[in-house]
Amino acid sequence: MYQLLFNQIHFNHRANQKLLTFLKQLDEALLIRQAPGTGSVNLILKHILKAQEFWTAFVYKEDLSGFSWAVDNENPAQALRDLENQNETMKNRLLQWSEAELEEVLCLKQAWAQSAFQRQEYILHLIHHSNYHRGQIPIILRSLAYTGIIPNTDYHFFLLEQ
Repeated sequence: MYQLLFNQIHFNHRANQKLLTFLKQLDEALLIRQAPGTGSVNLILKHILKAQEFWTAFVYKEDLSGFSWAVDNENPAQALRDLENQNETMKNRLLQWSEAELEEVLCLKQAWAQSAFQRQEYILHLIHHSNYHRGQIPIILRSLAYTGIIPNTDYHFFLLEQ
């Protein structure tokens, strides 16, 4: 289980990197353009960033009392840089846990959720949450008539690339 979790952390990092490399090549106007019913690529990126920041801080038992989930649809270039920097930092931090530390039960007490799970469960949630939202980006781009090739960020292809 320990190695599987670490593979997932590496997968999340690689999938984010692939997507960010691709998105940096697109026109900023496309990244902030709102797709009907789904938002913009920029808003999704900022949400991924916020969620990764929150859950990484949570598993490290950092103070989250001032954490803000607020995002705007401005400055996609900054969002790309911020997510790239946070992605690297997060990977390096999450790979440092021992097996016993990963099994420690942490209690989440937020207005929107209360739970008590092992640290590794929260880390997996972080990864699955990011994966879910990365999957929205091709849908948004296709709905905005983007016809180019979008990189594949599936776990199976990550394993094949190893």
